[in-house]
Amino acid sequence: MASTASSCSANSTAAAFRTWPTGWGNGAKGFRAFDLSVDGKYLGCNEKAAQFARFGVEAVPHLYRGPFSWEAVEEQTYGPTTMCPPDAAGKFGGREGCVVTPVVERYDPALGGSGRVILKSISADYLSRKGGTDEH
Repeated sequence: MASTASSCSANSTAAAFRTWPTGWGNGAKGFRAFDLSVDGKYLGCNEKAAQFARFGVEAVPHLYRGPFSWEAVEEQTYGPTTMCPPDAAGKFGGREGCVVTPVVERYDPALGGSGRVILKSISADYLSRKGGTDEH
């Protein structure tokens, strides 16, 4: 599993990157959470981690925590899967991509919709994999 880099910060440009599964590798089914809202309000990184721990919910691997940059997004979008050993992942052993959220949950009305600040970066390798059926 990937490790967490750096520490929590109230800096509005800080980001936390997480990945999600493309397969468990051993044929097992499972659940790992990457987000949580309570009464319609999404929780920040520290609050999510506390609630996941409190209720014994396994989270997706936390890949990065630090200042936001497009270079950091690119680094975390590509590479071998972090959900299982890459050689056990089956046909595609890479990352589907990553989800990027601010460390402290925030909203920006300029984004439209709910205004929630969240980004999903999808690997071109994942999109072009043989036999892929997902549409994003």
